[in-house]
Amino acid sequence: MFNNYSNPSGERATTKLFDLSFLEEMDDNGYIIDIVTIFLDEAPSEIKEIADAIKKENPELVVRKAHKLKNSAAVLQANQLVTLLDTVEKSAKANKNGDEFLTVFTLAQKEYKELESALRIHLRTIKT
Repeated sequence: MFNNYSNPSGERATTKLFDLSFLEEMDDNGYIIDIVTIFLDEAPSEIKEIADAIKKENPELVVRKAHKLKNSAAVLQANQLVTLLDTVEKSAKANKNGDEFLTVFTLAQKEYKELESALRIHLRTIKT
Protein backbone atom coordinates (compact mmCIF):
# COMPACT_ATOMS: atom_id res chain seq x y z
CA MET A 1 0.00 0.00 0.00
CA PHE A 2 1.17 3.52 -0.77
CA ASN A 3 1.90 4.89 2.69
CA ASN A 4 3.72 8.15 2.16
CA TYR A 5 3.40 11.05 -0.16
CA SER A 6 5.53 13.82 -1.51
CA ASN A 7 4.19 16.78 -3.42
CA PRO A 8 3.84 15.81 -7.12
CA SER A 9 5.53 19.07 -8.13
CA GLY A 10 8.78 17.52 -6.93
CA GLU A 11 9.47 20.40 -4.55
CA ARG A 12 9.67 17.99 -1.61
CA ALA A 13 11.15 14.99 -3.35
CA THR A 14 13.34 14.15 -0.36
CA THR A 15 10.86 14.97 2.41
CA LYS A 16 7.72 12.96 3.05
CA LEU A 17 4.68 14.97 4.00
CA PHE A 18 3.34 12.00 5.96
CA ASP A 19 3.84 8.30 6.53
CA LEU A 20 0.89 6.13 7.50
CA SER A 21 2.91 2.95 8.02
CA PHE A 22 2.29 3.09 11.78
CA LEU A 23 -1.48 3.15 11.19
CA GLU A 24 -1.23 0.53 8.45
CA GLU A 25 0.13 -1.94 10.99
CA MET A 26 -3.44 -2.07 12.30
CA ASP A 27 -4.42 -3.62 8.94
CA ASP A 28 -7.72 -1.72 9.00
CA ASN A 29 -8.26 0.73 6.16
CA GLY A 30 -11.49 1.98 7.70
CA TYR A 31 -9.53 2.98 10.80
CA ILE A 32 -6.94 4.81 8.70
CA ILE A 33 -9.68 6.67 6.85
CA ASP A 34 -11.30 7.63 10.16
CA ILE A 35 -8.05 8.91 11.70
CA VAL A 36 -7.07 10.92 8.62
CA THR A 37 -10.59 12.32 8.23
CA ILE A 38 -10.74 13.40 11.87
CA PHE A 39 -7.37 15.12 11.49
CA LEU A 40 -8.52 16.92 8.33
CA ASP A 41 -11.78 17.96 10.00
CA GLU A 42 -10.21 19.28 13.20
CA ALA A 43 -6.86 20.73 12.14
CA PRO A 44 -8.19 23.87 10.39
CA SER A 45 -10.01 25.03 13.51
CA GLU A 46 -6.95 24.25 15.65
CA ILE A 47 -4.77 26.33 13.33
CA LYS A 48 -7.29 29.18 13.45
CA GLU A 49 -7.39 29.00 17.24
CA ILE A 50 -3.58 29.16 17.37
CA ALA A 51 -3.62 32.20 15.06
CA ASP A 52 -6.28 33.87 17.21
CA ALA A 53 -4.33 33.13 20.39
CA ILE A 54 -1.20 34.65 18.83
CA LYS A 55 -3.13 37.78 17.89
CA LYS A 56 -4.56 38.00 21.41
CA GLU A 57 -1.09 37.40 22.87
CA ASN A 58 -2.30 34.36 24.80
CA PRO A 59 0.78 32.09 24.98
CA GLU A 60 -0.92 29.52 27.25
CA LEU A 61 -3.57 28.86 24.62
CA VAL A 62 -0.94 28.75 21.87
CA VAL A 63 0.94 26.11 23.86
CA ARG A 64 -2.17 23.95 24.39
CA LYS A 65 -3.41 24.16 20.81
CA ALA A 66 0.02 23.71 19.21
CA HIS A 67 0.68 20.71 21.47
CA LYS A 68 -2.66 19.10 20.58
CA LEU A 69 -2.18 19.61 16.84
CA LYS A 70 1.44 18.47 17.04
CA ASN A 71 0.38 15.19 18.64
CA SER A 72 -2.32 14.65 16.03
CA ALA A 73 0.19 15.28 13.24
CA ALA A 74 2.62 12.87 14.89
CA VAL A 75 0.13 10.02 14.51
CA LEU A 76 0.32 10.63 10.76
CA GLN A 77 4.09 10.95 10.96
CA ALA A 78 3.83 14.41 9.38
CA ASN A 79 7.26 15.11 10.78
CA GLN A 80 7.91 18.52 9.26
CA LEU A 81 4.61 19.83 10.62
CA VAL A 82 5.38 18.24 13.99
CA THR A 83 8.76 20.00 14.08
CA LEU A 84 7.24 23.38 13.20
CA LEU A 85 4.46 23.04 15.77
CA ASP A 86 7.00 21.97 18.38
CA THR A 87 8.90 25.19 17.71
CA VAL A 88 5.68 27.20 17.99
CA GLU A 89 4.85 25.46 21.27
CA LYS A 90 8.33 26.00 22.75
CA SER A 91 8.39 29.63 21.64
CA ALA A 92 5.03 30.24 23.27
CA LYS A 93 6.21 28.52 26.48
CA ALA A 94 9.23 30.81 26.50
CA ASN A 95 6.86 33.73 25.89
CA LYS A 96 8.62 34.60 22.65
CA ASN A 97 6.83 36.29 19.84
CA GLY A 98 7.83 38.69 17.12
CA ASP A 99 8.92 38.04 13.56
CA GLU A 100 10.69 34.72 14.10
CA PHE A 101 7.75 33.22 15.98
CA LEU A 102 5.29 34.39 13.33
CA THR A 103 7.54 33.10 10.56
CA VAL A 104 7.54 29.62 12.09
CA PHE A 105 3.77 29.66 12.54
CA THR A 106 3.33 30.83 8.95
CA LEU A 107 5.52 27.94 7.80
CA ALA A 108 3.38 25.55 9.88
CA GLN A 109 0.25 26.90 8.18
CA LYS A 110 1.80 26.37 4.74
CA GLU A 111 2.99 22.91 5.69
CA TYR A 112 -0.51 22.00 6.84
CA LYS A 113 -1.99 23.14 3.50
CA GLU A 114 0.42 20.89 1.60
CA LEU A 115 -0.27 18.03 3.99
CA GLU A 116 -4.02 18.52 3.71
CA SER A 117 -3.89 18.34 -0.07
CA ALA A 118 -1.69 15.24 -0.04
CA LEU A 119 -3.87 13.48 2.53
CA ARG A 120 -7.04 14.18 0.55
CA ILE A 121 -5.42 12.70 -2.54
CA HIS A 122 -4.24 9.69 -0.56
CA LEU A 123 -7.68 9.10 0.98
CA ARG A 124 -9.06 8.52 -2.51
CA THR A 125 -6.59 5.65 -3.00
CA ILE A 126 -7.50 3.73 0.16
CA LYS A 127 -9.83 0.82 -0.39
CA THR A 128 -12.27 -0.08 2.37
